[in-house]
Amino acid sequence: MNEKWEYLTTFVEARVNNKDIRNYIKDNFDKKPRKHSPEAMIPDLNKLGQDGWELINMEPVADVGGKEDILIAGEGRKWTAIYFCVFKRRLPDSAMPVVAVVDEEAQKRQQEQYAAYYRQQQQAQQQQAQQPATQQTDTQ
Repeated sequence: MNEKWEYLTTFVEARVNNKDIRNYIKDNFDKKPRKHSPEAMIPDLNKLGQDGWELINMEPVADVGGKEDILIAGEGRKWTAIYFCVFKRRLPDSAMPVVAVVDEEAQKRQQEQYAAYYRQQQQAQQQQAQQPATQQTDTQ
């Protein structure tokens, strides 16, 4: 079975144009939202992600015309807050099967190594916690 994909192309604009977007930026990024803060795009991008779309390309474009044609900036500078985005998602029933091979011995060794590391970290923290108390006693 081959994987099959569908694609979506769209324009996303970084525009702080309502109170919800302003509050989203303030609450999640602890910064004052600007007119074209790129974080303003995140709710739209997240919605597409929740629908299964993965962003695979994002390009700033100078301007989008009335016929959805794109202005390519020539000489001079042009500011933009518009991005051309390409998304993809796997078509239903086209996923490649994934097989997990578990080496139980390797997994057990890894768990033991982690437990030993964790014990060492705890001991080091305990020693550090006791060290200042010992130093204070020695100086008195």
